[in-house]
Amino acid sequence: MKLPTVLLVACLLLGCTDPEPSVARTPLEPSAHDQEPTAKTPEPTAQSQKPKAKGQRPKANGQRPKANDQKPIAREVDWTLARALPRVKAAVPAAELAKLDAIRVPVLLPDDRQLLQTLLVTHHGDWYAAAMEHDRADIYIRGTRNEFVVPGLEHVEVPEYWVTRTHAIVTVSWRAFGVAYNLDVECFAALEDPRCTEDEYALGLAESLAFAGGQP
Repeated sequence: MKLPTVLLVACLLLGCTDPEPSVARTPLEPSAHDQEPTAKTPEPTAQSQKPKAKGQRPKANGQRPKANDQKPIAREVDWTLARALPRVKAAVPAAELAKLDAIRVPVLLPDDRQLLQTLLVTHHGDWYAAAMEHDRADIYIRGTRNEFVVPGLEHVEVPEYWVTRTHAIVTVSWRAFGVAYNLDVECFAALEDPRCTEDEYALGLAESLAFAGGQP
């Protein structure tokens, strides 16, 4: 009996079978559940595609108020009436006296030697301001021929002199010769000094001011 036949008979008797052919195994592919989630890129919208202008600010609700382009009105000055006032007789410091001819409104000052010796004048043509000090009180006087007209308030009646207070500073305001004036009295002891707790001192000072200079 030939050898291959013998082997076949032996295999049939022993119940041997052919071995399974070897199959090359590949690594298991990850399932959809095992895969790591990836961030989705949002689709561009019409709003995001619109280019933003450099420096552009968001618009506020409502309309933006317009700038006030109103210019002051320079009133005519009645110099004849102003020069009819009593003149300042007390000595005005030379440095301050030299400034008065450049002022285009009547300069009113108190005819008081003690106040005038501390006088300091500032001006810009159509207005002036004077500062003085005596006995723990500061006195300020301002005059201007420039004014703003507020619509609806052109014909409001006001007293000849009216008194107001701001932070215990007494202010007297009035008009004369086409010029708007005001006088402030500021006391070191504002809540105790009668010059600031009462109206009489400020009113009396305003009413007694004298003509010191100025030119048309």
